[in-house]
Amino acid sequence: LSGLIFCVYTNRYYIWQGYPERFGWGLSKVQLPVRAAEFLNNNPVSGSGFNLWAGGGYLMWSAPRHPVFIDGRLDVYGEDFMNYYLQAVSDPDHFANLLKKWQIEYIVLPAGVPLAARMVPRLHADPAWTLVFFDEGALVFVRKDGVNSALAQKRGINMDSAGRDGYEPVYSDSAGFPFQITDAPGIVRIAFTYEMFGNLDKAMNYYDMAMKSSAHLPADVYYNAGRIYLKRGDFMTAEHHFQQAVSVNSRFVMAYHAMALLRQRQGNMSAARALWGKALKIDPQFTPAQKALGADSPHVVK
Repeated sequence: LSGLIFCVYTNRYYIWQGYPERFGWGLSKVQLPVRAAEFLNNNPVSGSGFNLWAGGGYLMWSAPRHPVFIDGRLDVYGEDFMNYYLQAVSDPDHFANLLKKWQIEYIVLPAGVPLAARMVPRLHADPAWTLVFFDEGALVFVRKDGVNSALAQKRGINMDSAGRDGYEPVYSDSAGFPFQITDAPGIVRIAFTYEMFGNLDKAMNYYDMAMKSSAHLPADVYYNAGRIYLKRGDFMTAEHHFQQAVSVNSRFVMAYHAMALLRQRQGNMSAARALWGKALKIDPQFTPAQKALGADSPHVVK
């Protein structure tokens, strides 16, 4: 537990979870599951729920009829439970056991963060679960054949295509007034959500929208867009986005790796090796470049 407290105090845990909270003063509300909490309050969601640690405090406060699985009160849960939770969110088999042991009927996950990005595709591929809500802050899954089966049938969203009845992330607030996500960070999270579900066309639409709405985006936005164009075989546009990524962050090794893969697919191995070498100069332990160049490369640290 002392290690986890250290991670909280130094903010490492918040960064790993992908949440904006930081130890001490200040709280960004941009990424909180505000509308997901409203969804829980305004729909017949029942049974035991699961949520990630960082979002539990807000859910506990804003949706009190739905007990949280965990929140930030480390002293309440204790070391054994925290270790159990950390193991479950890091390992698919342990997570499956958690869902069974606690008879979980719905799951709330933050949108667009690394930890959720590993969990969402598995839930999407599991026929036992369906997505019933998402926005730039969170996603809500329910068990199809459980106590929320009627909600699953009524509100299930097909993320493989355009969505249920042309579903788009346009919502109504508690007063019924429609609003749309127009800020760049929110648009990027919607793009990343579609990408997690494998809907690259929709993801690309939203990445393009984000890039048009703001000239100041993180490097990984351009990198993610470039990866999609690379998968499509549009090398010119892919390279343009990878170059944008390194112009924002010149030490972004994944962008150099992506450009190396692009050159490899074009048959230009000398250029590919040079880009992998550049990545290793930035990070000598960067495994993809080490594997690509081989043990005999002068760039690889022995």
